[in-house]
Amino acid sequence: MPKPKKKQGPYATILAELAAIKRDLHNHLSFHDKEAAVLQERLEALQEAGQEAAGRLEALEAKMDRLEGGLSLLRWGIPIAISLAALLLDRLLR
Repeated sequence: MPKPKKKQGPYATILAELAAIKRDLHNHLSFHDKEAAVLQERLEALQEAGQEAAGRLEALEAKMDRLEGGLSLLRWGIPIAISLAALLLDRLLR
């Protein structure tokens, strides 16, 4: 069976150019798909790191609240303790 002849003429040139454009476009889109996948992975890693940082920040805020409570107690407790000690010494020395 004889091979069909390749088409010749202006339509063949246009078809070849369209095939080349299609191939280039496919390669270009494939590259951008890979680049988008890498960027997506980076975004997910950054989101995960952000969530971890938010958790650590919440823990630090809780510690600060406890420290502020302790400082408040000291702020009021020390003068009261000094006053009570002075009263006790005064009673003992009389």
